[in-house]
Amino acid sequence: MTIIKQQGPEGSLQAHKDELRNLQVPNMDEFFHEPVLGPHPLPVHVLTAEEAATQDLTRPPAAWRFVFSLDSYPSYADVELVDGGLVVESLAEGRAADLLHLALPFAGKQGDSFAISVLEVPALNEVALWLRGQKEDFFLEILRRGRQADFRTLRSREYLLDLSQAMEASYVFSDTSTRSPGNGNDLGK
Repeated sequence: MTIIKQQGPEGSLQAHKDELRNLQVPNMDEFFHEPVLGPHPLPVHVLTAEEAATQDLTRPPAAWRFVFSLDSYPSYADVELVDGGLVVESLAEGRAADLLHLALPFAGKQGDSFAISVLEVPALNEVALWLRGQKEDFFLEILRRGRQADFRTLRSREYLLDLSQAMEASYVFSDTSTRSPGNGNDLGK
């Protein structure tokens, strides 16, 4: 299996390094990138509730995620294009970074060559790696409805159908005339 490495916007790696330097991150000499990706970022696609319900994956990446370790702590930083310039919008370590670091080797076990992206659906608290293969696309679940997933790999069609059904069943798209306890649709009635 080969991971097809992607380049972020021109200057994104430098913006990432500059931000770490500006934050005076200790032990910059021990800074290194995740071994599967090296200094190559992952595109981050963030779906709205409607896009998840309609399985619309056409939106361009919202950010580019650099996966790295600092002092042996798994971390990541998201670089976004803001007002024509590149800005590090988030720097994370902890559970989310740990899960991303753990998921990448699972992605490497698939039998195709893949470009890897991150797919996030905030309305469902869902995060997955999107493995865009030369033969077929898959999704590797990282967070499923806010809980750590078991890194199961699903074919694209199956994963997107599941997302769509979960979104349609949520209060965001439920019929507001339907009264059911706990879904928020019975307010004011």
